[in-house]
Amino acid sequence: MDAFDDRAPELPQHGVVERGAWVSLTRPDGDPFEFVVAEEEDQARQHFNATNAIVAAAVGQSVGNVFTTDTGLKPSEWTVAEIKPKALHLFHRLTTSFQARFPEQRAFQFMRMIDGDIEPILDVIRERGSFVEQLFAKYREHPLPLGALAQMSPASLPEIAFSLGQSGNTLFIATGHPHDREVERLPLGKDDCGPLVLDSITAWVLAKLDLLTCVANTFGGVLIPVSAIDELRAWSERIGEAASESMTLHSEGDRIVRTDHTEDARNSMRAEIDEVVARIDEGVTSVGIGIPEFEDTQVRQMADLLGDQFDTVSVATREGGTVLSLDLRFRQVAREIAGLNAVGIDALLDQLLEVEAIDTEQHAKSMMDLAVQGCGVLSVNAGLLLAAFRADQSDNKRGFQILVRFLGGRNAEPISHLTVAAAFADLTFQELPALKAQSATGHVLRALVRLNGIAADQIVEAFSARCRDYRVRRYAREWTRGHFFHCSPSTSDLSDVSAYGSK
Repeated sequence: MDAFDDRAPELPQHGVVERGAWVSLTRPDGDPFEFVVAEEEDQARQHFNATNAIVAAAVGQSVGNVFTTDTGLKPSEWTVAEIKPKALHLFHRLTTSFQARFPEQRAFQFMRMIDGDIEPILDVIRERGSFVEQLFAKYREHPLPLGALAQMSPASLPEIAFSLGQSGNTLFIATGHPHDREVERLPLGKDDCGPLVLDSITAWVLAKLDLLTCVANTFGGVLIPVSAIDELRAWSERIGEAASESMTLHSEGDRIVRTDHTEDARNSMRAEIDEVVARIDEGVTSVGIGIPEFEDTQVRQMADLLGDQFDTVSVATREGGTVLSLDLRFRQVAREIAGLNAVGIDALLDQLLEVEAIDTEQHAKSMMDLAVQGCGVLSVNAGLLLAAFRADQSDNKRGFQILVRFLGGRNAEPISHLTVAAAFADLTFQELPALKAQSATGHVLRALVRLNGIAADQIVEAFSARCRDYRVRRYAREWTRGHFFHCSPSTSDLSDVSAYGSK
């Protein structure tokens, strides 16, 4: 943060060698001489005054001037190579050595450019881009909590979660199996549930969903480690410390992509973070992070693995509480290693709906918001999809389209998805006007044809066979013709899809 606000003092300008200037002199037959013109001499700091014969001869000279001194065995010819304010010289020295002195910091990196060749800089950017992609690949391929990912990088937990979402990666918040969600809900219905304990990303999401007060009122107590709030505040401060206008480069494969960051965008992002922190302060009780005595060696090792995210485990253990976390892998670690109850946000939303703390519209909107933010894998049913279609007031039904994608895609289980899709289509034709029902069913069919390893015409046939309403079957036939498939939707046998799904 700028200590001077908008009133930073101007650097003095030195057109000639004079007091307060840093000077570099060169000569053809010896080492250069660099010094600060000072009132008092201090050779250890390279401060010299006019009692030095060379400095005395240099005073008043400008860059490029040549002068001669006769202080050694023979005269020396000096050229004034550079003059700049001593404060600027100090800054340059600090920034040049910053990387070596503080390798854990991200502020500066020093690289030498020869003959204007910027390729070494681009190589570093590609290398860093490769590191980020490798980091995200580890998250996709291994059961790593987000806290562990943050420990492997210079970023904090909320920054890692934000970057994953922005880069198009899935934030794993659930398994996608309804049974797993029901099992996670069980502690929420018990009297000994204890306070819910959040990590930073979960508090962020609940604040954005405007559910913090609702959750606190429903369950009696919501806690957050003070370190989790500090993570969010530090994120805001780092954004505030950046220059008013900046540019970053990142690599996408071998391609270098430039991103410009405006002051308005930066201020908007910081204001958003500060608003979320204010909501958390208002709706959640922050508590200290005194670490309880863990006898299990594995639990103690979690502190190094998870970093600040481990503080949620510490508080939940000390307070006899239940971990509430967006992070599926973190919940699994909290349950299996720390022996705690751990609940995901999708299970929490179901519980809030059941006890009528929220209505079906708010439940559906919250699930759509999670889907839009890149959270997966969510389990959906016909009732949720209908409520989401009704709740999405956008022209293109973007939130609904993203939510309905959980019916298809990689590793989707064909039979259960077809069953849900058919039940939803039947429901829409009963509950909605014809054109809206057709639009909703069309979105579902587009999601279904993404089922892995199954021909699209066979998917549509199997879908039609499960639909009870003749209007749905007729629409599926018309939709098929419109998308250039050739099939008879009434002749499908589901065993065909089962066979394809097992390939």
